[in-house]
Amino acid sequence: MIAKIKFKENNDVESINFIYKLPNIYNGIENVINGYEQRTDLHNLDGFFEVEEPNLLENEKKGIPFLENNIVKFPIEQIPPKTQAELDIEAQTVLDNDSSAQIIQNHRQNGQTQLRRIWDKIQRLKDKGQLTPNQFRTVSEVLFDALIPLEFGMWQVAQTKVNATPTSSGIIGTIRTQVKAIIDDYVTANY
Repeated sequence: MIAKIKFKENNDVESINFIYKLPNIYNGIENVINGYEQRTDLHNLDGFFEVEEPNLLENEKKGIPFLENNIVKFPIEQIPPKTQAELDIEAQTVLDNDSSAQIIQNHRQNGQTQLRRIWDKIQRLKDKGQLTPNQFRTVSEVLFDALIPLEFGMWQVAQTKVNATPTSSGIIGTIRTQVKAIIDDYVTANY
């Protein structure tokens, strides 16, 4: 590997860009004839230097590279052991990104969407005069607690709670039946 180094005026390294081969200017047949391939000092004058990669152990990392004898080298630094808090965060991240987490997230998003649609529909019925304020209050009191588990993607809990709500006739019974059908269909399809 080669590094292209840009120096500051005081010869400190300003930037290092790692590349895998010299630019074409140094690789053509005319350059071999002109002696560029044999003259590494010309490469160095243009800021191109060989890189010496260290062999790292599991608990080591490369430090900030430096130039020594026209070779880019890396100091080896020890990686401090992880704290329990860091280990806990890593373990939680693995759990947050596994396939079960994705399923849970999908249930939660679907539940939140469906909960919003149900309440929007009930609100529209009230706004259009198809539910009286008293009926709206009754539907809200009967269904609100039963449907809150959808917010967390807990469809089976919502199913149990809706099944436990009292049945009634008329518009309130129709709403309960429609909500129950939505939840039953989802649970059947996804659990």
